[in-house]
Amino acid sequence: MMTDSCGQHRGSDWIDIIWAAHENAFVNAKFYYALEHWVASEEALNDPAGAATYREFAARLKTTFNLPIADGGFWDPTNQWYVYWRDQDGSIHGNNLVTPVNFAAIAYGICDDAGRRKAILDRMETEMQKEQLFSWPLCFFTFQPAEGAKSNFPFPRYENGDLFLSWNELAIRAYAADDPAIALKYVKNILARYAADGLSFQRYLRQTQQGSGNDILAGNCMAVVGLYRDIYGIQPKPDRLYLEPHLTDELNGTKLRYELRGQPYLIDLNTQSCAITAGNCTLRDSPPFSINATAKGLEYYRGGDADWSMSASRPDGQPLTLQIENWTGAPAAARRWTEISEPDKTKTRYIIKNLPSGTTYELKINGQTRESLKVDKAGQIRFTCPHDDSTPQTYELVSSLNNK
Repeated sequence: MMTDSCGQHRGSDWIDIIWAAHENAFVNAKFYYALEHWVASEEALNDPAGAATYREFAARLKTTFNLPIADGGFWDPTNQWYVYWRDQDGSIHGNNLVTPVNFAAIAYGICDDAGRRKAILDRMETEMQKEQLFSWPLCFFTFQPAEGAKSNFPFPRYENGDLFLSWNELAIRAYAADDPAIALKYVKNILARYAADGLSFQRYLRQTQQGSGNDILAGNCMAVVGLYRDIYGIQPKPDRLYLEPHLTDELNGTKLRYELRGQPYLIDLNTQSCAITAGNCTLRDSPPFSINATAKGLEYYRGGDADWSMSASRPDGQPLTLQIENWTGAPAAARRWTEISEPDKTKTRYIIKNLPSGTTYELKINGQTRESLKVDKAGQIRFTCPHDDSTPQTYELVSSLNNK
């Protein structure tokens, strides 16, 4: 950072009257997240060399970040959490379970150790239960007097322990993957507080949990952002709608309407499988997955893939429902899906791509071989099939590689 020590009495991030200096774990976690997006951007711009550079940079950052504090990293193996910063002289500061620091490490993926995640999140929830707090404080224990402005003391006061709601999405993202029930509990707490006071405060006092400060920060809505992004799992991308829910049984069967780039989507959330409908086309799969609506059908993206794997369309956009049965990223693996469409002689047009060029696949319909198809130079197979009756029709593409 621009400062070398907390003795310079200058902030270096959002927590602006705590004197984080030199090597700041909060900023480094954000920087790692930015690098991961940078890699994706370079790949989208067809610059593999640039992507490799930033990927290697991010990997080195992750390794160093996760080292124990004795070895130059931010992990405190005694307390089982990440410290906030290290001054230029090597001294450790902010060793008081600062929530944005630790939530950022987990939510942004720089901490990918399941044991560490559990230790941090379990400790936070234990402390929350002790104080019966309705939302997370900025830190659980006190900063040292030299680490922040005098107005932060005695603990808990202001950025030394009060409740700022701006970090709730980050918290919900951190909890949702491992324990969505805890994440949902705090969303409900925020909605209850909104019903009581409108969330029209800068922060909430730690000791009384009453609102304080007359400036209204937009961050007070972030728990609802977390509900949609991290629990319902709705994550719009530049070319698709990505779905990665983390549901509780209570939310099973939730249906949502969502609009992206002028296209309305209906999302059906289920703990077993989920469906997205765009126009007259519906696709159901076990999440995560994505779809993109096209003029007469849809494009299907497997898992977290950034490129679609199957395109399906019907003339004039006639109704079409697809259920993905089996679809892995392995080139030789069978791809299987079931089609439900109107019983007529109109053909569904399929494009399957990201296949090994020159490979032959057998197309089976309801277990019967229909034809052999060869992958073109672009890694694609194209075919059309009529649907002559009202029964579901199961398609399977089986590679000749499976027979070797």
